[in-house]
Amino acid sequence: MAGFRVTSRTHGSIEVPASNWLVALGKGLESFGVVGHMDRIACEVLSNGSILVRDVRSGQGFVVQASDGPTLVEESTEEEFVSEEDDDDPETARETMVTPLLAAVSQATSRQQSIDAAMACAQALMHAEAGSVLMYEPSGALVFASAFGPESAKLQNLAIAAGTGFAGFVANRNAALSIREPYQDTRFCRAIDARTGYRTHSLLAVPVSLKGRVYGVMEVLNAAAPHGFDASSMGMLSRIASTLAVRLTVVGAGES
Repeated sequence: MAGFRVTSRTHGSIEVPASNWLVALGKGLESFGVVGHMDRIACEVLSNGSILVRDVRSGQGFVVQASDGPTLVEESTEEEFVSEEDDDDPETARETMVTPLLAAVSQATSRQQSIDAAMACAQALMHAEAGSVLMYEPSGALVFASAFGPESAKLQNLAIAAGTGFAGFVANRNAALSIREPYQDTRFCRAIDARTGYRTHSLLAVPVSLKGRVYGVMEVLNAAAPHGFDASSMGMLSRIASTLAVRLTVVGAGES
């Protein structure tokens, strides 16, 4: 697995192993403890391969580089990284932010890389505290293939039986689902929270599917907004999941 360096003027620099720069960014932001404070980011790829990332709201900047790549020139500061987020056309500005993140999913070279890239994409774009991707196994079980957020390491490779929980419901119906109070819904699988010690207050789940074939489910948990996940959030997560499904048709849904 490749190595990347994630740097911030405020938090310093950290080396992380990752399959691509987007996954490295997610790990770096989580290590710096800033994931929960960022809900909109803009990215710019420099000619030397470094990626500049800026938190649109606070202006704080981060740099992602391959560990063996060139050190970022000092004059490339947060102030000089001008985002198109201030463009007169908000849709154009949003696409400027979203497009490179989805491109990392579309360009992944393996099943796991594509899943990790999609998870990192959701981490960067969704207003959520945690998230996961569950993939179908030949047995029919859904297995946690990637996750972010508090206690997410406890989910790695955990399998749930077919039809279990909201994920099983979404996979069986090939339909999205948004829930504000999971514990009041009989479909909720409380065993997952019991295993991790993490409490789910709101949930959004969408199928990873293409032309009727369901590969798995993407979930995000605990929306930043008190009213839970809205239609815009569902649209964005569905877009990420669709991009992942398309890539899985290329790299193989069951290959590592």
